[in-house]
Amino acid sequence: MRTMRQGSTTPGQRGERDKRDGRALVRAGQRLILVCGAVLALLLSACGQTGPGVAADRLVALGAPDASAQAHGISLLAANQASAQQARERQTLMAAANWYIAHMSLDEQIGQMFLDEMDGQDFTPEMAYMIGQQHVGGIILFPLGVNFGTYNQQVTLDQQIQAHAKIPLFTAADSEGGGLSLGLSEYFGSFPAPGDLGTSGDPRLAYQWGVTTAHDMRQVGINTNFAPVVDVSVNGAESWGSGRTFSSDPRQVALLAGAFMRGQQDAGEISTLKHFPGLGSTVLDPHKTLPVINRSWDQLWSTELYPYRTLVASTPPDLIMSTDELVPVVDPTLPAEVSPAWINGILRQKIGYDGVVITDALWMDGLSQWTRTRGFFDPGPAVVMSVEAGDDLMIAAYNADSSALAIAGLKNAVLSGRISRARIEQSVRRILMVKIKYHLLPMPPTVQAQQPLTALSA
Repeated sequence: MRTMRQGSTTPGQRGERDKRDGRALVRAGQRLILVCGAVLALLLSACGQTGPGVAADRLVALGAPDASAQAHGISLLAANQASAQQARERQTLMAAANWYIAHMSLDEQIGQMFLDEMDGQDFTPEMAYMIGQQHVGGIILFPLGVNFGTYNQQVTLDQQIQAHAKIPLFTAADSEGGGLSLGLSEYFGSFPAPGDLGTSGDPRLAYQWGVTTAHDMRQVGINTNFAPVVDVSVNGAESWGSGRTFSSDPRQVALLAGAFMRGQQDAGEISTLKHFPGLGSTVLDPHKTLPVINRSWDQLWSTELYPYRTLVASTPPDLIMSTDELVPVVDPTLPAEVSPAWINGILRQKIGYDGVVITDALWMDGLSQWTRTRGFFDPGPAVVMSVEAGDDLMIAAYNADSSALAIAGLKNAVLSGRISRARIEQSVRRILMVKIKYHLLPMPPTVQAQQPLTALSA
């Protein structure tokens, strides 16, 4: 019989020691990643790679950029484990959303499907009514002088918005970078434009600016960014909004916009890809008219749609924004954001996206001129068409009166049987899953006890 030497360990003791050593290695690795992230930010600062007039020391390092992780590779086993974890968490989010839906009235469910504009820099009784009585799911904030006031005013405004909500709201803004950074540049300094990041060609830099943008937005209470833009600048400088695009190369757009998006998501900010199916081949402004995109299906699939199908397959975005444009090769009759062929057909079925689809502003002239020629003079019909197309969240109202018309249009379609309760619940489920994922809405205790959700970055 073998005897134990003095100080030797049993197999059980060795197992415990190995576990402790393993945990220590994990902690050491995590510390190394954080240090690498910080060093990267300092190196970028020293090299001056942050774009013209942009302060590199504002970059927030929350960990190793996505590109660094990719450089080391991921084993097949690890990838399978990650996929299984994502599937479990999706089931948890779905169960939690279903719990909330079961405790909501039809009016509360319909309200969640609207993200409304607000007027002015102060919280008003009208805003309190839209949030408290019309149950809107979100508020969109516009540039300095419209909604954004001083830093303290903005923080207070967002606190008041959430204080009046039974279900926490999406507070959203278009902070794309460059000239479209809203009031944030007044508070924190300038941000590089997407074109600057595109010129750099560096996904690590795009990731870090995604982190920094998210960090700054969250400081003032804005939890949702309508960015990044993934339009591919087909016509170069002649494209509409060319200064807002990363590149004329769809692969570079997917690489850099994807890195920016992941930076935002890792820092806890809800992100949006836009403008589906793509505005990079037109010189026309959809705020003023309806662009007609005369591109072949092969051109669209390989160029405009490339960033969407690539990113949906790799790191699904939280929201995708559809927009005002007519693309005859897919639907010669309906603008894309109200087209079932585009939303349910291409985006959901062919590309495989099952997240939240949000419309562009339905009052923009690109769509509103089109609806008026068909005798629609309030937002109700456009809202109903959007839901029938497959959209979940509508930017349809700019005051309590227009909000009432939009909500009434959708509710009447439900009561008449044109749109089913199940279809409403489908959209509300998607919306609530995002709010729960980003901890805007707490996990119901019964669901949390069964399947705890991995926390996102705070």
